[in-house]
Amino acid sequence: MRYGVNRRIGIENKYTYALFLYLWDNRYRGTWSVEVPRLKEIIGCQSEELYQEFDVFELRILKNPLREIEKVVGVKCDYKLIKRKRAIVGIQFCFDPLQPALSSVEYFEKAKLFCQTHFAGTRAMLNFSKPDSVKLIE
Repeated sequence: MRYGVNRRIGIENKYTYALFLYLWDNRYRGTWSVEVPRLKEIIGCQSEELYQEFDVFELRILKNPLREIEKVVGVKCDYKLIKRKRAIVGIQFCFDPLQPALSSVEYFEKAKLFCQTHFAGTRAMLNFSKPDSVKLIE
């Protein structure tokens, strides 16, 4: 990720941006679960030694990024840990459409600007025909 592009829209961290994309892609579900190894793979931190400890992963990949996403983009998403005995095996996300900090039009424009800037100079094209159907076409 190019950090200058992320700063332009306000997202500072590449993992925060990856989490944001994952949450936005699954927002239609409302509430859904994902296994921890799968989430690490989606976000791209599965090979990082630092994030093997769940406490560090939770703080740096879940808590802080979710606060930043809510503050910068205006999307509220909570999570609960799924435990099997004492081990944390998954995370349940709950996307809250009732408390947006930005209107959908403001959010759409902010996301559009970010994506156009982020993917500029690549072969990827973005389809922004409707706010609810932003798609990456490679």
